[in-house]
Amino acid sequence: MLVPCRPYHPFSLYWFLVYGLSIVLLTATSCGNRPSDSPGHPFVETVPSEEAAARPLPADAAPPERQVLRYFSNEPSSLDVSVALYESLGSAFLFERLCMVDENEELIPGAADRWERSPDGRTWTFHLHPGARWSDGTPVTAQDFEYTYKRLLHPDSGNVYAFFYYDIKGAKAYNQRVTGDPDLLGARAIDDLTFEIETEEPCAYLPYITSYTASSPVPRWQVEKYRARWTEAGRCVSNSAFRLDKWEQGKYMTFRLNPHYKGNNPGHLRKIVRLFSGTAGTGSASGGVGLLPYENDEVDLVGVGSPADLDRIRSDSRLSEQLWKFNGVSTVYLFFRTREPPLNDVRVRQAIARAIDK
Repeated sequence: MLVPCRPYHPFSLYWFLVYGLSIVLLTATSCGNRPSDSPGHPFVETVPSEEAAARPLPADAAPPERQVLRYFSNEPSSLDVSVALYESLGSAFLFERLCMVDENEELIPGAADRWERSPDGRTWTFHLHPGARWSDGTPVTAQDFEYTYKRLLHPDSGNVYAFFYYDIKGAKAYNQRVTGDPDLLGARAIDDLTFEIETEEPCAYLPYITSYTASSPVPRWQVEKYRARWTEAGRCVSNSAFRLDKWEQGKYMTFRLNPHYKGNNPGHLRKIVRLFSGTAGTGSASGGVGLLPYENDEVDLVGVGSPADLDRIRSDSRLSEQLWKFNGVSTVYLFFRTREPPLNDVRVRQAIARAIDK
């Protein structure tokens, strides 16, 4: 990534993982050459308390006030990523899971400094980072993760990715209402800084499940107080290096550094601006806006989805230097409406499955 300021790489990673982009444009002006009073986007000066929580900048980086990233995404209906992933796409960097992944898809410490499994491979123990705090200053504890896992598996949560967690002991039975006792789940706080997950069978990839976006912790006190509206501006509490600053409906939302963050992944960026385009929950990376906002220096990153745009970029000496291609990790699958003809016939579904070269 040829960007002078080398912005906080976990944000870039989460963005591309969420949307499955394969080609994007990046501009150095996002961090190094654009004046802070550039028109067309909101800006607020960095306060000292935020700066104290930031990762030290490299020697060749632009000054902190230019560490701003602007991007287009659809306006979400909620930021409650652990149970409403489709509606909250694009701002997953607000929450730090037990484990995270770096730019090489390798596991790195998140809210947990370290983890180990039992000799039989069925029990994983996560040791949380001492001193970690939510954006309102509340300590991050193992009880927060116990509440989160029980909530995301509750059958009334509407979590379409609950099945991702069926490796956890009792998860499938609880999510499918076979049992109604959440205390039977193999996800429990041992003490304030120790969280344990027990699985049905040995599960070597369990830490990767904890790094999945939907595994993001939620602040119980805010959820129980505000219910579905807990992620609105003035109410949203996050545990990563960033916090929600403003949410101007129909226009944009901004994110600033979390001055209480004391974790493993502090940010280089001082501000992130999510400009709205399209409708909530559609999952489009650039909202169908094309390249014009990027070329007009309204945004610093945009997905390239049109072959015509790609041809034009490659023929432009300036834009071609800003084109970044990378290998994306994604899974594509089909849903069948099994109660509607002709898909209610299992032979039709089997025929479609066999016709696809997987």
